[in-house]
Amino acid sequence: MNNEAVLRLFDTYADDAFRLAYSYLGSRPDAEDVVQDVFVKLIRSDITINRGSLFGW
Repeated sequence: MNNEAVLRLFDTYADDAFRLAYSYLGSRPDAEDVVQDVFVKLIRSDITINRGSLFGW
């Protein structure tokens, strides 16, 4: 996945991902780390995400 696409996804979903991670972890720094890890994995991957499965990924 190219960096531009990941940046668009980050702008769209980072807040939701953070809230979900925070609800499980109860720690702001840990939740921020999880969100960062997710988007770093997206940058490093060569996967194609279908629009319908985007939120679940």
